[in-house]
Amino acid sequence: QAIVEARIKELEVMLERAVVITKVDTNVVSIGTKVTIEYDKCDGADCAECSDVCPMEVLVLKGDKIEIVDPSECSYCEVCMDVCPNDCVKIEDDF
Repeated sequence: QAIVEARIKELEVMLERAVVITKVDTNVVSIGTKVTIEYDKCDGADCAECSDVCPMEVLVLKGDKIEIVDPSECSYCEVCMDVCPNDCVKIEDDF
């Protein structure tokens, strides 16, 4: 019983931290309301400036594409937006 209750609490915490992935259109993926990449404008591996400077490692180069990992870790520093030559990374805060 105690093991089941501990697992339930663990799952509840995971659910609270879950981030909904919303497909905005075929070229824009937004995770929650925090981080957005316009993939039709993104040069991916040919640039990767945003992933190079992200201090929280929210933006990561995987293969030839920039991916958003654990956006709940985003510190809203907006350095990724500053270095993006194509203006395709957006950070929106709810504060």
